[in-house]
Amino acid sequence: MELTFSIARSSANAAEICGDVAKGWLLSDRAVIAIADGLGHGADAALAAGRAIEYVGSHLGEDPVSLFRGMGSALTSTRGAAVGLAVVRQGSGELTYAGVGNTRAAVFGWRTTRLDGDVGIVGGGFRRLAPVVVPIRPGDYLALWTDGLDERLALAKAGHEEDIDRLAEALLRRYSSGHDDACLILARCSVS
Repeated sequence: MELTFSIARSSANAAEICGDVAKGWLLSDRAVIAIADGLGHGADAALAAGRAIEYVGSHLGEDPVSLFRGMGSALTSTRGAAVGLAVVRQGSGELTYAGVGNTRAAVFGWRTTRLDGDVGIVGGGFRRLAPVVVPIRPGDYLALWTDGLDERLALAKAGHEEDIDRLAEALLRRYSSGHDDACLILARCSVS
């Protein structure tokens, strides 16, 4: 299975930097996808979200529980962030998702599977982390998004071959509240 990514984001105030960040990494046996929403807006929010994403990028070999523990320590000097993390094992089609705070995630395919995170703030404390494991198949889309987009975000025609960048931008426009920073990372699964 092969994954392609697209990221769309916007700030609540066009004059400010966006405090929501996402990134995807393709490794030989898996893909790692992360999204972070720094608390509040502006430069301080962007610093927290950016630090979370940097931490994930420099610890890609760790399991989600270890990643979140390390991120928690790395973000203590910031205002903290809500973070969602997905690991897709490309050979088995297994998706492990973990989240802390109010980021959202879903797999859109022949059915929609919504993935929930746990309560807390990375860098500010969380009690537990309960990763979930679900299947992901060629033709499915995986979306992770911040609370600047409607939690009911939907992809009506999962599996179609629309340009993934245009699709991500269209979802951002359609589901953005316009009152908060917003970020979406969309991954399309296809046969390698």
